Amino acid sequence: KPVIGIDIKIKIPTNLIINEKLTFLITSPSTFVFNTNKLRSNAIDISAFDFDKNIQITSLSSDIEICFDVNDDIDEEDVCLGYFDVNKNEWLCQDKCIEEKNNQFCGKTDHLTNFAILFSGGVGDNCDDSNNFIFSNEYYDLVLILSSALFIILCILFITIILLLIGGNLLYGKEGNRVRKLRLLQSERAESDLIINTVSDDDQL
Repeated sequence: KPVIGIDIKIKIPTNLIINEKLTFLITSPSTFVFNTNKLRSNAIDISAFDFDKNIQITSLSSDIEICFDVNDDIDEEDVCLGYFDVNKNEWLCQDKCIEEKNNQFCGKTDHLTNFAILFSGGVGDNCDDSNNFIFSNEYYDLVLILSSALFIILCILFITIILLLIGGNLLYGKEGNRVRKLRLLQSERAESDLIINTVSDDDQL
């Protein structure tokens, strides 16, 4: 017999209601879905409609979050957000990484059907903070990391070039650079005199 929840909360992203103009309907599912001993909460049936197009929506562009009341002695790592698969006629896990919020167990889904908290021992053992992403997506996080690394490399190259261009002034000071330039000029003149003398000697021969 399923444990009947006292309260169920659903968090729906604003874009689904305002931009996509969806209307959500929450009802009690058919009694046959309760024919399991794995349920650890009440079950609900969530559906959405686009009345402008006069169609029912089953797949969403953004996740919704569903929170259920459950037994106090249940470990969140032993349950998942479950949905009823009408084709297989059984309950399956939708979100294995349940979060506890305000004494409720919450999971996310991007499709609509019947939902409940489902017992599935140890299903959430691999869920920890390491699975949390900045953009909730591994690909976008990787792009962010690579972009940041490239930006740092470019900054280092830029600073290196600037230091090479003005490093002499910083290292030797104004007077030191004047002396260096004077020595360089004298060296160039000495090389020129050497070349001229060598040419003159060749001409005499």
